Amino acid sequence: MGDESIRRELSHRFRLLIRKTKNEYSRNINEGISNAQYTMLTILRDEGSCSCTELAERIYVTLPAVTNLANKLVESGWAERLPQPSDRRAVLLRITESGEALLARIDVKVNEVIDRLWNKLDAEEVEQFERLLGKLLN
Repeated sequence: MGDESIRRELSHRFRLLIRKTKNEYSRNINEGISNAQYTMLTILRDEGSCSCTELAERIYVTLPAVTNLANKLVESGWAERLPQPSDRRAVLLRITESGEALLARIDVKVNEVIDRLWNKLDAEEVEQFERLLGKLLN
């Protein structure tokens, strides 16, 4: 197999892994939240408040898409908008207590999915895969 065909096969398998992971999350989480909304909430929980621009950069989507996702999070009571202290025209998004409670429920289910998906690899293989993914994403 040449380099090009190996890369094509890796790309195909990576897409399959992504699809399998998304399907597992969808089947097991059932909390009325999309994958992108979940990702945004975890960022807000872990980082504190963020602007929509920062969120768009972090999850690799457009600013209008993040604004739409933010609207849904706010409407659901899982996040709130705050004025940005340094720029009154800008707003920040922050997770609410309801959003924290939602993530606590989801995290249990996500950990179960992760365990099922990754239990085929030993600890060294997981670390190696994490390093390789980090290299590809940077």
